[in-house]
Amino acid sequence: MRQWLALGMMGMAASTSAAPAMVADTGDEGLVVLTGERHDACGRQRMAYLTRPLDPAEPGDTITFWGCWDVAKNVVHVKYFIGTEGRYRRADFSYEDVMRIAIPDTDPVDEAEESTGPSL
Repeated sequence: MRQWLALGMMGMAASTSAAPAMVADTGDEGLVVLTGERHDACGRQRMAYLTRPLDPAEPGDTITFWGCWDVAKNVVHVKYFIGTEGRYRRADFSYEDVMRIAIPDTDPVDEAEESTGPSL
């Protein structure tokens, strides 16, 4: 019985490490991932994120921007919580399994509001 339980738990761990998503490589701008995950900050839309290098000369250091996505007339619109919007051609996305990145525990909208204002 313990062996079956251990095998079941290993199977669940393996299934949560990768998640299907729509992915577009935008070159120097980074990798856009459209997830199927929901978050209260997005309402009816789903979560998206953009991961790009902080410095193109050192691609190991990356930054991730979170937002909500929607599609209209074959254009993917991503409203990032930092206040910017990205528009991408739907044809640039492919369906792939990507390593799942956990959605931040804090409300991304509150986090963006705090980071855009001047610090006092």
